[in-house]
Amino acid sequence: MKKFLTSIFFPLLLLGQPVNAAEDLVLSDLTGLVQQWRSDSASIMVEGKVYEMADKVVFMDTQLKSLSRSSLKSGVKVMLMVANGKVTHVIVNPAQTSPFDRPGR
Repeated sequence: MKKFLTSIFFPLLLLGQPVNAAEDLVLSDLTGLVQQWRSDSASIMVEGKVYEMADKVVFMDTQLKSLSRSSLKSGVKVMLMVANGKVTHVIVNPAQTSPFDRPGR
């Protein structure tokens, strides 16, 4: 599932990245519980580690519907998509199977 999500989000992330030959795009993802979060915060703490938020973070639910920043609360399970050390996407309450894996939708 992680490889599939990365293959979907990687091209989207490249479109929003400035071209800089000296800086490689490093992608990763993390699933865990939110420990500290405020909707006006520039960072989020998940599983004891603090992650800096990118300028335009996309918040979505399991069905990939857009959510507002204020819909995210502490104690909620999330999947973070991280590029170059900054969170670019937050999937709230991720399912065991990816919504991208369902044929015919």
